[in-house]
Amino acid sequence: MADNRTDSKVDLTKDFLEALLCLKDEATLTDVVVVAGETEFPCHRVILAAASDFFKAAITTDMREAREGQITLRGVTADVFSTLLSSIYEHKNVLTDHNLFDVWAAADMLQMRSIIAQCVAKCKKIFDTELSTENCIDYLIKVRLLNQQIKQQALEFIGNHFPDFKIQRKVTLLRVDELKSLMTMKGLIVSLEDYVIERVLLWIEGNQHSKPAGRDSSDSKTATSLSAPGSVSVHDVPDILECTRYLLISEACRSIVEKISYYQAHPHLHQSWCPPAAVHRENSGMTNVLLVCQLTNTGRLEALDLRDMTWTQITLESVKLPSEFSKVLYYQSEIYIHCNKRLDKHFPKFEVGRSLPFSESIIRFVYGSLYMFSTEARKDTDGEVETVVQTVKKCNFPASFKNSKLQFKTELNLGDCWIDGMKIADVIHIGLTQIIFLATDRGIQESYTVLSYNEMFTTYRSYPDQFGSSSRLVTFSHYREAFALQENGCLWRIQLGEDLMKLKITQELVLWEGEIRLNGAVLYNDQLVIVGDIPDQLEDSTTLDRSLAGVFQSIRKVKRSYDNLMGIPEISLAVLPKTLLNDCYFSDFLTF
Repeated sequence: MADNRTDSKVDLTKDFLEALLCLKDEATLTDVVVVAGETEFPCHRVILAAASDFFKAAITTDMREAREGQITLRGVTADVFSTLLSSIYEHKNVLTDHNLFDVWAAADMLQMRSIIAQCVAKCKKIFDTELSTENCIDYLIKVRLLNQQIKQQALEFIGNHFPDFKIQRKVTLLRVDELKSLMTMKGLIVSLEDYVIERVLLWIEGNQHSKPAGRDSSDSKTATSLSAPGSVSVHDVPDILECTRYLLISEACRSIVEKISYYQAHPHLHQSWCPPAAVHRENSGMTNVLLVCQLTNTGRLEALDLRDMTWTQITLESVKLPSEFSKVLYYQSEIYIHCNKRLDKHFPKFEVGRSLPFSESIIRFVYGSLYMFSTEARKDTDGEVETVVQTVKKCNFPASFKNSKLQFKTELNLGDCWIDGMKIADVIHIGLTQIIFLATDRGIQESYTVLSYNEMFTTYRSYPDQFGSSSRLVTFSHYREAFALQENGCLWRIQLGEDLMKLKITQELVLWEGEIRLNGAVLYNDQLVIVGDIPDQLEDSTTLDRSLAGVFQSIRKVKRSYDNLMGIPEISLAVLPKTLLNDCYFSDFLTF
């Protein structure tokens, strides 16, 4: 008896569905029209409302669609909606491997819960039987906005087969959140963390310039579910790298990371040392230049464009005509001018600064602090003349740029080291150790006195009679070493001992014979670039066939005159926007 009732119920349901389908096909008693693509589908409101929360809201509320009796769907094709109607009116599973994700996306948008459940069941079956390294990322892209549980299943499959080449070809298609989820996965299959870092860097490179690939901006959800990951923001990069186990990278990779950290933590080194890895590429918006650290007599700024080794003159609107002691300073992408005991910022925007204690002094930026060095002769309590090296320090620079307070002042009494007429010739830092070069311009001293001073200690060490000559010198840095190049061609290496104050000074090379007036020397792209009034007879070529293992591979000579400047100014490496150089005046200085 029970079986008869069941059979009767099945027959009744079948008859009802056949009658319902007949009403749809004949457009009998239809009371709403659904437009999908270019096709109109006459339908029954009650059937649509029962099958879809989207249609129920559109039909039962006071919306324009309910009043006009027409509902237009965006992002759903006629074929897909026809398939959905077949499922509603015939109550049968119409899903295939070919139409699954298009039907699912449309059902998700129209909130058809029964069809969504069919899609989930169908997708799980596919994942259980057909998911492979060839198609797992493709499936992830299709389900990323449809079902988070299935998306996570796809991610876990990718993580369990991460080294597979077929996966690596498509890893750039992952979104930021998907990549981060993958990187934090405990079960990620990988032999070395180096490999993970490499994949992340490739993903970043592959997503820097890509654009989202969608169908139509009006169909944002459906299009996004099938789109490419889009352009990665620079702000995403630290977060992505933080998801890796970067502390587990191998020794080879760790040494590179340490170089990056050291170079970025020591911005004062950038003024005289630019290794190949810090040279901007041709398509970058920035470019490497050499700045002459003194204004011309017309108030312009001279720069050597290191792309083609040509001199240019930059006009900064805020600059007035210079005085005798106008010095140009560059630090962390900003340009300052020290003039008449005042330090003002002139680039990227003009800001009025504060007065500084010295008009004539050597200024250095080290570890986010501004240092000023000068010498002063004065009488002590017994009436004896004593000479001191004064160091004034402003911490937290450039944040303290407008603060007139000078936080620290140090005085080194030279005592027996002092020679009448002695002045500071140059200052360079190795870490926190100040290396001060003292010389006299009166012909009394035929060598230099070198002082080493570290703020951690209360005293200094002196090294008299260094370099064997009073020939003027310029200095430059390289990693944890300093170098001094004299105008007579002698190149000296300066290294720190274990106690941070003991110096080891050794002569490395003699680059030429005779005296050459030098602006300075910097290390750029594995070359030692020498700027000065270089005579034509030194050599005809632009480079000298000299090298120093681990420091530079050749020497480039850059010739310039001093007609538009007062004295012999220093030079500094800098990174400036190309647009700033494009608007400047070209001068007639020579390079050869």
